[in-house]
Amino acid sequence: SAIYPILFPVLFVLVVILGMVAKFYNCFCRDIKRLDGITRSPYISHLTTTVQGLSSMHAYGKGEEYRKKFSRLLDQNLLCTHTFNLSSRWLAVRLDLLAAIMLGCTALCVVLFRSSIDVTFGGIALAYVFQLGVELEFTVYVYSQVEARFTSVERLNYHITKVDEEAPE
Repeated sequence: SAIYPILFPVLFVLVVILGMVAKFYNCFCRDIKRLDGITRSPYISHLTTTVQGLSSMHAYGKGEEYRKKFSRLLDQNLLCTHTFNLSSRWLAVRLDLLAAIMLGCTALCVVLFRSSIDVTFGGIALAYVFQLGVELEFTVYVYSQVEARFTSVERLNYHITKVDEEAPE
C-alpha cells in the first residue's frame, strides 16, 4: 500500500468483508459440526451393539431390523457431514472471490498508474497482494476449521462438568 496509497482503503474494505464472511460462516459451521458429533454417537453405538450381539441377532432373525436402523442413523450423520463439507466449499468460493477482487484492484492500480510508478514496483505489489490473499484465505479457513472441531471439546467439557454422577452402590 506504500506504492499505491489509493489501494489501501480498498484492501481495508475487502479485509473487513472477509472478516464478516468468516464470522457468518463460523456461526453456521460450528452448529453443523455440533450436529455432526451428536448424530455420530448413535450410529457408532448401534454398530458396536450389533457386533457384540451378532449371534443373538441372528438367532431371533432381527438382522434386517438392525440394518434398517443402522442405515437411518448413518444417513442422519452423513447429512450433517455432507452439509459441513458443502459449507467449507461455500467459504472457499467466497474467499477466492475476495482474493480475486483484491488482486484485480491492485492490477487496475498498476495499469492506471503505470506512468508515475516503476513497473517493478507494480509487479511487487501484485505479488504481495496475491500472497496476502492466499494467506488471509488460509488463515480464515484454518481458524474456521479449528473452531468447528472444538465442538467435541465442548461436548467433553459438558459431560465432565454438567452430567450428574451415578449414585454409589
